[in-house]
Amino acid sequence: MKNLPIEVRIALAVGIAGGIIYGLYKLFTLPGKIEEGKEARQEDREWNRELERCVGRGLLSKAQIDAYANKIFTALDGYGTDEDAIFETFRRIKSDCDYIALNASYGVREISSGTWNPEKNFNGNLTASLLSELDTNERKKVNDILKANKVTYRI
Repeated sequence: MKNLPIEVRIALAVGIAGGIIYGLYKLFTLPGKIEEGKEARQEDREWNRELERCVGRGLLSKAQIDAYANKIFTALDGYGTDEDAIFETFRRIKSDCDYIALNASYGVREISSGTWNPEKNFNGNLTASLLSELDTNERKKVNDILKANKVTYRI
């Protein structure tokens, strides 16, 4: 290493130091990511248990639920949010089982912030996506619709 030019030795030292710092960063942030992953898996297990209890008890067909999940995603995706489409969709959810099925069908999706928007895309389940995209009054309106339809779940 002593035979190498000073510029190469400096570059190597900076590269090694950067690698060590990056390794330490990953080591210390990993436990938080593991916990987040555990929480997400636990939430998925709970939703799946609820979904199993609802088999055959929903008012809507799987095709309808899938279409509603896609409609909500389309309303959220890209620049701007189509709140009216979201409200219209939730008016059709008439039971807890339909809500559970909608949540399962939606899964985890990536919502684009829009072509010209510098914000990062959002990645989340139905509830997280709605919380991210709707303001307090819009969330209240969705919750009022769910309550009127005797659905016990809220966003």
